[in-house]
Amino acid sequence: MAPSPSEFDKKMLERGYWIATHRLFLEKWLSVALYVVIGFTYVVFFLQFGIYLFRYNEWGELIARAKEPFYNWEEIDAAYTPKQLEFSNPTVFATGNNRYDLVVEVFNPNEQWALESVSYQFSFNNDERTEVYKTFVLPNEKRYFTVLAFESQEQITNIVDVFDFDYKWQKLVRPPELSWITTAPPVFKPKQIVVNAGKQTVLPASVSWSVQNGSTLNIRTVVWQVALFGGGRLAGVLEYTAENFPFLSERTFEISVSDSVGRVDTVQVAPLVNIFDPNFSYLR
Repeated sequence: MAPSPSEFDKKMLERGYWIATHRLFLEKWLSVALYVVIGFTYVVFFLQFGIYLFRYNEWGELIARAKEPFYNWEEIDAAYTPKQLEFSNPTVFATGNNRYDLVVEVFNPNEQWALESVSYQFSFNNDERTEVYKTFVLPNEKRYFTVLAFESQEQITNIVDVFDFDYKWQKLVRPPELSWITTAPPVFKPKQIVVNAGKQTVLPASVSWSVQNGSTLNIRTVVWQVALFGGGRLAGVLEYTAENFPFLSERTFEISVSDSVGRVDTVQVAPLVNIFDPNFSYLR
């Protein structure tokens, strides 16, 4: 049987009476609990602070850390400053008739920075120097700085150094998309003697290859650098200039090789296009 309303009222009055008579008691213990919580918070804070001071008890270290710059300017400078070119050891090749080819391999390690212009010259023998030459280097490009068919009445025995200066860097965000598709790899053909109808004909050594312009640009001038290797060592560098190379067109090149070049077992061909020339491409 459910309790009557009068019994509910009696219980509520008893509870209210108890709360009213024990109000001070309840307030006292609630205050104590609040102080305990606050005290516990302070204990934890000072304990953590003490651990921090114990771990870093050297004020010199703390002061040094406080003085550290917010930005690492060295890292920022490295990210926004181009890396310098990487040079191999220069080489000289005697080609006969008091002429020499002076060559050094160069690599640009930058992803976006290109050299719009750079000057260089070779120093040889007793600090004699060649003329100053200017060229360009694209990002991530490996190529050769050359002085070909250099005439010297004095025998050049060694190259002392390569001087590079007048750097003009340019950051390329969206460089022209160049594409060269090798349709026939470079092949070295040694010198041959052909006999036809009792008559001998000497065919000089040569290098031939075929390539297609796979870009959408008509290239006005492309310089092909041909590196010849024998036994894993550089045996010579040739250059051939091709004019007016339309897009998607294919060409076959063949250039003769001097008798001064020794044994050749490997050939590497690389195109050089000066994209900084405003007329490097053209419309049909």
